[in-house]
Amino acid sequence: MKKTLLVFLVLISYSLIMLGQNVLFVENPNGTGPGSLRQIIQNSNNGDTIKFLPGISYVHLDSNELVIDKSLSIVGDSNILIKRMGSIQFRIVKIGGDGFVRVFMKNITISSGIIPMGYDEKRGGGIFVENPNSILVLHNCLISNNTSASGHINTSFNGGDGGGIYAKNIELVNCRVMYNHCGYGLGSPNNPELPYGNGGTGGGLCCDSAVIINCLFSGNSAGGGGAGYWGGGNGGSEGGIYIGSYGKITNSTICFNSPGSPGIGPNGYGLPGNGGGVCQYGNDEIYLENCIISNNTLYDEPKNLYGNFYANYNLVYDTSNCNLYGSNNLAGVLPGFNDPPNDLSLSVNSLAINAGNPDTTGLLLPELDLLNNPRIIGDTIDLGAYEYQLIVGSGIYSNPNPIEIFPNPVNNTLHFKLDVEQSDFTYRIYSVNGILAKEGVLRKGQNHTIDLGSLKEGLFVLQIIGEGDVSLNKFVKR
Repeated sequence: MKKTLLVFLVLISYSLIMLGQNVLFVENPNGTGPGSLRQIIQNSNNGDTIKFLPGISYVHLDSNELVIDKSLSIVGDSNILIKRMGSIQFRIVKIGGDGFVRVFMKNITISSGIIPMGYDEKRGGGIFVENPNSILVLHNCLISNNTSASGHINTSFNGGDGGGIYAKNIELVNCRVMYNHCGYGLGSPNNPELPYGNGGTGGGLCCDSAVIINCLFSGNSAGGGGAGYWGGGNGGSEGGIYIGSYGKITNSTICFNSPGSPGIGPNGYGLPGNGGGVCQYGNDEIYLENCIISNNTLYDEPKNLYGNFYANYNLVYDTSNCNLYGSNNLAGVLPGFNDPPNDLSLSVNSLAINAGNPDTTGLLLPELDLLNNPRIIGDTIDLGAYEYQLIVGSGIYSNPNPIEIFPNPVNNTLHFKLDVEQSDFTYRIYSVNGILAKEGVLRKGQNHTIDLGSLKEGLFVLQIIGEGDVSLNKFVKR
């Protein structure tokens, strides 16, 4: 039943973008007043689409959150920044309404929401979906630098969940969720009469069910536990994604997130949070495919996954804190990013390159990755949210036409198949930096092998040129 609901969630997104009645246009970047996004939302009807006039690239909020209580699409032709400005603290978007509400956003950035201490509803620093029957769908969006509220004596002692987003049902496609934080638990280590609270859960996202496709979660953190006189609150679980029940995560990179630290009082302490990358509770499971989950830590201890996962074709650095079953997963190896944690695209020696499931049927992958590069190259797909791109501009990577080579990785002798009817071939082997490491001629009628004994270990590109054709293959020398 729950898998059926999960599929239904995906179908809703792809079939209703959007059955709108009218298209309304935001006329200025003001936070309030005629022509503002706030006013257009208030004037809209259920099912309308809101767009932005040319020249409007941002909306600056300086007074209060935007409230959406009807099904709407908010779409930018290019990225639209919706940001809290000034000293007043508030979240960016609250989605309410009594019945079913579906909100779709595309090319929208939600940034700098902060829920103040003592606020009645502490969850969802960037976006909060109030009704559990509603659905939030985000495509090509950035959710960054938002913070839920910390515990308070007048509300509850625990920190708010969902630093970036709090929603029961959500779908994200080609989104980045970065540097969001949950609120801390209330702490009072010097007063034995006051309680202490636990940290908020789900630094990037806190939800019950989710479909996540080609997304990046990085730099998010759950809330720390409060420090009390007689003990300490527990750290919040899941710096990146907290899913209470079930979900599917495909071709996503979930790295450098952190669960909450424990509260440490003078007479006791709490427990650290579970799961830095993805955390799941209950008897359900999360399905992972073609993902990279690594470098999620607390006190330098791996905290990548917690809960139940059915996983195929993933790179998960550490699996010790979860129940994970499936096949074709890489464990105990690092992803090989270009410049972590700043640049999480794949470097040329990454083992995640071409390591995805060769059958991409039904994955609903977008045509472009997060860098607007083709999502699938050469009928193979990489792990994570970024498709590896061969170096452009050196002249050696033009017109790629891969041939069959074996073995790969290779120790000393590389074998490959060529058309025997053709004449001589020229081959060149380049290092990852584009430096020529070896070259030669393959004569017609000879065995098609190359001795690699003189090469150091590493990743290389083999270029074969013959009769106007250029063939390219990557191989690893061991």
